[in-house]
Amino acid sequence: MKIFDYIFNITILILFYVFLYTPIISIIIGSLTESENWTFKWYSALFKRADIFISLGNSLLTSFASVSLSIIISLFGIAYLFLNGNNNKIIYIFILNTIIPEIVFAIALLLFFITTKITLGRSTLIIAHTVISLGYTFPLLYQRWKEIDESMIRAAYDLGAKPLIVWNTIVIPFLMPVLVAASCLTFIISFDDYLLSYFCGSSSVTTISIPILSMLRTGISPEMMALSTLLMTISLIVGLIYIIYVGFENYEKK
Repeated sequence: MKIFDYIFNITILILFYVFLYTPIISIIIGSLTESENWTFKWYSALFKRADIFISLGNSLLTSFASVSLSIIISLFGIAYLFLNGNNNKIIYIFILNTIIPEIVFAIALLLFFITTKITLGRSTLIIAHTVISLGYTFPLLYQRWKEIDESMIRAAYDLGAKPLIVWNTIVIPFLMPVLVAASCLTFIISFDDYLLSYFCGSSSVTTISIPILSMLRTGISPEMMALSTLLMTISLIVGLIYIIYVGFENYEKK
């Protein structure tokens, strides 16, 4: 029976990876072929599309800005708990925007910007993405904060450490793994978000999801495959850098 269980598990695993990676491999091959011939024509055509790279730059800028702001605001929230004691109700302020359907949330933000006469553009994009990112960053940091050993903080105070010293030497290092994870998660969420970008952006400031959707309406073009391949390559490089960095740190600790 064990051999049959082993074969069954391996078969399921292989089918899962085939299902997962076949579309990705198809995209890469499609970006490099034309009439069954290998070519970089589609990459050359893509690099001539200035609108695509302007939108890509807007996406990167919006994502980095929203991640930075959401992390800073979340840290201020944790600092408030650090100085004034735990308050379980504070988390409900931040998770509400993840409970509400995103289409409703996007329309609500649009109505807010129109009512307050804020011109739609890069600033409204960053605000919208920051608000949605807070629904992920603060709950993650809050959960990590609840796991901290309070006896360490009390011991530091007993030894004469000031709150700022305790914050910098105990709290921040304890939160650091979640800070990195939350930053990566919210960057991905912000980068490929379409609804907020559509409702809270403008015709002059669009993110990469907008032109991709317009390209999809005319069919999956080789240019879009080339763009997807480039984005996957960048993601792979960033992931490899992080893996090498973590491996190097673990090697140094040994």
